Amino acid sequence: MAITNAIARCHQLFVLHLLYFITANLKKELRNLKNRNVIMVIAIMVFGLSGIFTAYTFIEPMLRKIAGFDITGVTIGLFFLFLIRLFKSNSV
Repeated sequence: MAITNAIARCHQLFVLHLLYFITANLKKELRNLKNRNVIMVIAIMVFGLSGIFTAYTFIEPMLRKIAGFDITGVTIGLFFLFLIRLFKSNSV
């Protein structure tokens, strides 16, 4: 119990007082959207995740109805399918 109290006291002394000096500035945060690299990262994330969602919604019914997989089989099958695609795309 004493160790926990000591850690909490150190946290109060050394970390919490720093939070009072940090102020959020919305203008500065939105200014980052002018950076082309930030826009590219956001676009990659949006299109990458939407591609995974599209592939899942397209392939999942075929794996369940045609191949006869249950939900665990679909999960494992899609995991290995995406894993193989990942290795193939990185072996340029």
